[in-house]
Order: sequence, then structure tokens, then C-alpha cells
Amino acid sequence: MMKKFWIVFIIGLSILSAVYQLERMETYVRLNFKVIIPFIIFFHWIFFFSGSALIGFPLAFLTRKLHLKIQSKLPEKIRTRIRESKEFHPTIHLILDYLFWIAFLPSFFGLTVLFIIPRTIGIDITLLFEFFFYSLPVAGAFYFSLVWSEDILEKLLEIRNIK
Repeated sequence: MMKKFWIVFIIGLSILSAVYQLERMETYVRLNFKVIIPFIIFFHWIFFFSGSALIGFPLAFLTRKLHLKIQSKLPEKIRTRIRESKEFHPTIHLILDYLFWIAFLPSFFGLTVLFIIPRTIGIDITLLFEFFFYSLPVAGAFYFSLVWSEDILEKLLEIRNIK
């Protein structure tokens, strides 16, 4: 299991280092290889948002625990309906759980903590953004490898496929 994690992590860092190298040669790439510019932007931002998801994951974890606690206190009739829905449509529930609890919510919390809250309390985020623009993708490679290779996040968030 850890072997798969390290393979995905090394591949992510390799892609990221290629993206950084191509960003460093920006004028040459812009003049000679216009076709790959969207791919460079795509990979950089995918790793950027994955890095922000790593920062926001603890808040998403706490939100998920609160959600499960509230869900367990619902009346039995409603919990039965939820369970039946998960049994009849397991793939849809699993995909939505992955998208919401592992992708969207951690990214949202991470971006909020890194950029919106400092801006709200009066901190100039220009320097912060410049720092995070190049450091968050490295953290994103780590989070990306956690998501794609291990079931650690699924166990923490108690996301399971009902069969």
C-alpha cells in the first residue's frame, strides 16, 4: 500500500517539476510551444487546489464528524430512508461523498483559511499569494497521492461503499 503512495507521490512531483521548469522558460514556451500552455496551467492549478485541500482537510474532517453525529441523532424513520437510499444508489452516494468531503470542502476551507480570512482581518495577501502560488502545489502532490493511492482519508471520513 505504501508503495503505491510513493509511486503516485513521485509521479506528482515529477509532473510538478516539469511544470515549474516550463514556467521558468515562459517566453520560450510561449513562442514555440503554445499547445502545451493549457496543460501547464491545468496541472499547476490542480496541484494548487490539492495543496489548499491539504490545509483545509482538518476542518473538513471536523465538519464530517459533526455531520455524522447529527445524522446519528435523527429519528429512526429518516435514518432508515438514508440507509435505503445508500443501498439503492451506492455509486452516486460514494461519488458525491468523495467529491464533497475529499475534494470540494477541504479546498474551500483551505482557500478560506489561506486567503479570505487574512484579507478580512486586514493582512495584505499579495506576498502570501506569491509564496503559496509555488509552495501549495508541492503540498498538493502529497494530498493528491493520499487521495489516489491510500484509503486513509476514506477511513478518517468514514466513507464506505454499501454493497
